[in-house]
Amino acid sequence: MNALQRDAMLAPGLALLRRARRDGERSLLYFYVVAAALSVWIAHYPPLGDVPQHAAQVALALDLLQGQSRWDQVVTFNFFTPYLIGYGLMGLFAQVMSMASAVKLVLSLSVLGFFWAASTLRRRFEAPAFLDWLLLAGFFGFAFKWGFVTFLLAAPIGIFFILKSLDFVEDSSIRRGMVLALIGVLLFFSHGLVFVACVGIGFCYAVLGISSWRMAVVRLLPFVMLGILTLIYLRFSRDVAAQTTEAQPFVLEWTPRRVVRFFRYQWDTALRARLMPGYVLNCLAYALFYLTPFLMGMRLRLTLRRAIPFAVMLVIGMVAPHTAMTTGFIYERFALFLMPFYVLLFAPADGPLPAWHERMRLLVLLAVPTILLAMTASRSWGYFKFNREIRDFREVMSVIPPQQRVLSLIMDKYSRAADNPHTYLHFPAWYQAEKRGFVDANFAQWLPQIVRFRPGEARVQSPFEWKPYRFDWVKHRGEQYDYFVFRSVSRMFPTFQGVPCEIRLVASAGPWAVYHRRPDSCTTAPSGGAGVKQVQGAPAAAPDPQRAAVPAGAGERLRGSAADGVALPGSAQAAIAWAASRTSSGPR
Repeated sequence: MNALQRDAMLAPGLALLRRARRDGERSLLYFYVVAAALSVWIAHYPPLGDVPQHAAQVALALDLLQGQSRWDQVVTFNFFTPYLIGYGLMGLFAQVMSMASAVKLVLSLSVLGFFWAASTLRRRFEAPAFLDWLLLAGFFGFAFKWGFVTFLLAAPIGIFFILKSLDFVEDSSIRRGMVLALIGVLLFFSHGLVFVACVGIGFCYAVLGISSWRMAVVRLLPFVMLGILTLIYLRFSRDVAAQTTEAQPFVLEWTPRRVVRFFRYQWDTALRARLMPGYVLNCLAYALFYLTPFLMGMRLRLTLRRAIPFAVMLVIGMVAPHTAMTTGFIYERFALFLMPFYVLLFAPADGPLPAWHERMRLLVLLAVPTILLAMTASRSWGYFKFNREIRDFREVMSVIPPQQRVLSLIMDKYSRAADNPHTYLHFPAWYQAEKRGFVDANFAQWLPQIVRFRPGEARVQSPFEWKPYRFDWVKHRGEQYDYFVFRSVSRMFPTFQGVPCEIRLVASAGPWAVYHRRPDSCTTAPSGGAGVKQVQGAPAAAPDPQRAAVPAGAGERLRGSAADGVALPGSAQAAIAWAASRTSSGPR
């Protein structure tokens, strides 16, 4: 038997093995995608920064629509919001499940939808199928850890708009143009930032190859219509009275390291690099992800059509503002689009690879799925530990009856279990989401929200949630709050000195404490001479350098200055005093 005969006999078996390996690899890929989508269900509350506020907005909107809200004199409904689709889905799901489950379902659908849309776009450009493994690599980074739920849900809709833009360019009919415009309207009411970015990409495709005035009119008509919708919203937003007097309306941040940070936001949220083992491993993993097409012998094809989406993301990463129209973290959140648009730049190899390159390809075939599955397992384990970390929160919040007004004063925002520095920033807002209360600071102060403050009602405004030690009884109308919720890892809980109401500790567990204002105990004004004082007999706790709260020396600054809105001794205002409360005072 010669070599040709032997190869002919082995060919069917080798083809079957290759098909089995390919089918097995796709099955493992789908398992990874489903596991990533379901991982958010492990934690009772998703440990994501803004998620509690989004859930609270939906709960408040449902109460207003049903005429059951106690807060209709404080807030008003806003239908003209670019968050309408996401909030509508959460509200719909909340009719048959808890609000926390509704949010987690939307997050899971966002993961699955993003993978499906990005994989469809990858197939449209005929990029290699193995690159589907990389599509979710940046999804669980900056935007996810911050809990930008509506942005995450809008991301697959934005990619779908790009797909339909490509269809429209290939067959520029009026009917397809109207379909594209309708999808654009859906995208607008999903999230304004995704709308601007993806409509911009679609517009770039539309202007390519225009050869006549008639073609120009047909191709640009859908985008003109969407532009008019944008102008209407901008006019509407100008007419709305600003509720956030302390927030910066427009912030540009151009630094040489900005692009590097933009790529790092695929897995991180920190402004500064943290040279820790986990950070270094993530850097190495993402370097491998970006090198994967080259290590597997794929061809780089830098055509304009393939490069437009990735180029638009790079432009956003380099020049888009950090804050605009009171919306923060604008360019940072777009890091989740980098990998899905990067893979479009590659095509399959032309022919057989050299032996050494084939061995390298096999190593990458093993390494990339292993790393991504390990990341999913690590994230899932963090969520499991987070359930234990929030037991104290659930315990102390159970003492607050429904429909109360609560002030959130979170000194320590970092979750060790979830490894997220912003997890607890808005965490008490879960009370509003589940018990129909009202928690300040509240997202109702922001322009895009479905529920907004009525004029003059937003006394607690951003950046108060970042600096709760600025609390001032008169400025922030302390008498309107029924309960005060604190979080301090070092258990530096406050005492209220000179306030005109009786405030007492009703629950404390771990880093959490809840104080109650007795309704019939308030006098007309704070007592004179109120200031910041230590609790007599309680030892002062040294500031913890790891806490994202009052820095060292803050107590002295509060005593000696009114710059942070805290009264000086002798004034008619009142302030809170931070004191060590490591004794067993109060219920636990």
